[in-house]
Amino acid sequence: MSHPPQRRFEGARGFVIDLEPLRRDADFRRLWTGQAVNTIGSQITRVALPYQVFVHTGSMAAIALLTLVQLIPIMLFSLSGGAIADAFDRRRVLLITQVGLAVSSAALVLLSLQRENGSGLRCTAKLSG
Repeated sequence: MSHPPQRRFEGARGFVIDLEPLRRDADFRRLWTGQAVNTIGSQITRVALPYQVFVHTGSMAAIALLTLVQLIPIMLFSLSGGAIADAFDRRRVLLITQVGLAVSSAALVLLSLQRENGSGLRCTAKLSG
């Protein structure tokens, strides 16, 4: 009985990520890059938005309210979002949602640069989820 040849890694090669799919497939490279940019932007927003609310209000209750308002759309639309993604072209759904995230992020930046930004910032923070 012959066994398939085992792949042996030399030195530290067994401990690093295989980047060959990124080099080989342009579509996968674009997908991976887009996901990386999306993740970095989301994490920056997760830190910056509560910090900005605290700076403007000085209230931990306002941060708790912001967190609650961001949680409500997740709880309401999680199941229906999966059904929508299955019913329509996934590329189109992904493009629409990513454009929506980019627009809400741009709105947050513009509102944070204004001197009087009370209700507009709160409204955009609710929509950005």
